[in-house]
Amino acid sequence: MLYDYRPIFYPAVRTITSNPAEIYEFGIILRRFLIEEQVLFLFINPQTMVTNIVPVEEIFFRNPMPSTDKKNSLREDNSHLAHELQNSHYISWEHSRKSNYIEALYRFTEIPATLASNGLSHATKNVDGFFLTVDMCPSVNPTEKDFFQMLVDLTAKRKTPFPVAISMTGAWIEKHNKDFNWLIEQKNNQKLDITWVNHSYSHFYLLDLVNQENFILNPFTDLTLELFETEKTLIKNGQTPSAFFRFPGLISDSKTLELSRKYGFIPLGADAWLAKQQKPTNGSIILVHGNGNEHQGIIDIMPILKEHDPEGWLPINAAICS
Repeated sequence: MLYDYRPIFYPAVRTITSNPAEIYEFGIILRRFLIEEQVLFLFINPQTMVTNIVPVEEIFFRNPMPSTDKKNSLREDNSHLAHELQNSHYISWEHSRKSNYIEALYRFTEIPATLASNGLSHATKNVDGFFLTVDMCPSVNPTEKDFFQMLVDLTAKRKTPFPVAISMTGAWIEKHNKDFNWLIEQKNNQKLDITWVNHSYSHFYLLDLVNQENFILNPFTDLTLELFETEKTLIKNGQTPSAFFRFPGLISDSKTLELSRKYGFIPLGADAWLAKQQKPTNGSIILVHGNGNEHQGIIDIMPILKEHDPEGWLPINAAICS
């Protein structure tokens, strides 16, 4: 049983005990929770933006290696921080502030902002390829299984798992648990390289409301539930949430962007929502729906998948991290 799920933002050091050299990794704790009686953390490496579920036994809230004569070392992706970590048991804010993650967190939650399409919508660095994101909002329609199977089939051509960021709602998971487990199976079998993106729990939407009163901005919204319940559901199913949050409808305001920053969410937008006739360019974050709600987007993505170099599809972290 998972319980006592709480947001926290705390720079810390993880020891990777599975490595015989006992490698240290600097990172940031984003969540604290318990499963049964074990204390666990959602931990992000701020340079690579890779998240992991880490037990408390592997976490140091202070620097465990202050002297230069220590044989233990930081992972290479944290090596630029080693000189300062070796001088004190304390960790400075500079360790985090200059990282890919914190720079992106500040940049994409900046206030003031527009009502629509805030967040990371295009690669921040020059890249050769596209980023595929798939939204799974609540739906009464069948899942786009042919589309997902095509992604699996492309793995054979790539020789590596096909990268896709799947924006999950807890309501979709609970209604389509069989399809969700199929996706997990593809991930476990290294057929898909899935980054799990939080897309709120309910994805509230009423047809006759304006955007300012709709989606996550509705005044009756329980933001605590919408922001954290899907993360909890992913963890209960053995999956690790990323630090990305895709606002329902890509609609947000200053309040929700402030909450995103406070809780460590990087808003994920898109500049190529295919069902809206937005055309992808190099570095585009493409948006389609895999839940059957926008089949036109699936029709439009199929020829792009067939014609584009299968090696040219990139994991979403690469839109920020070099």
